[in-house]
Amino acid sequence: MKSPTSISTTYLIVPYGKPQRLSDPGKDFAPEELKKLLQKGLDELNAGDLMCIFQSYLPAGEYCECAYYLPRAVEYIVKDLPDACSVLDNLLYWMHENAERLVQDHLFEPLQEKFTDIFRTDLQSFELDASPDPYPLHGDRVVTLLEAWNKLPRYDSLGDQLLAECLQSPSSYSQAAWIAYFLKSYYSGFSYAQNSRLITSWSQDHSLQQAVCDILLAASLGNDTLCSYWDKCLAQCGLL
Repeated sequence: MKSPTSISTTYLIVPYGKPQRLSDPGKDFAPEELKKLLQKGLDELNAGDLMCIFQSYLPAGEYCECAYYLPRAVEYIVKDLPDACSVLDNLLYWMHENAERLVQDHLFEPLQEKFTDIFRTDLQSFELDASPDPYPLHGDRVVTLLEAWNKLPRYDSLGDQLLAECLQSPSSYSQAAWIAYFLKSYYSGFSYAQNSRLITSWSQDHSLQQAVCDILLAASLGNDTLCSYWDKCLAQCGLL
């Protein structure tokens, strides 16, 4: 290894330099693949590269070798570059597998804080994309974080903790919208929602559901796109 270095972020100081080799502990990669990865600069790494590096069970390298690339992975996720949610999913599992080493290197907490900030920020607004079947912007990122945090023991149900903090007493359109979106996922059988104790409790909370309906229907008046979206969503939840 080269001497320790700080790479591209002020909050995340990785105490490892660029590796001379990627050890491929699971013997899952061709030597040519690893050589190409090593030859790339950090800014050249795409989603496929980062997913190889941070595979949870078959990473391209040992912990110290992969950790060098953490700032690029976080930057890729923050900028929401192509397939960023796949990178995020791999990284969350890799962090879970390597939590003790990350804590020792003072990396686990700043990584958690960064992703917590992203999650909170995403929940502060609810905007639909312009596709024929509208989908909430950053919906995949929110779900990826929520599912991993609630599923993996190291995160101690952090997803539900943050949902309760951000959404438990809805008073705004964005809060009501996210609750309705999660309830739709619950009633549609999505495991991330059905495995959430908080979302499950929302499915049985009729006063909360009524408050959500009132906020969404009022916000949709005069907006055909929102009316269509929420009428369909609330009907799927059995709320209309």
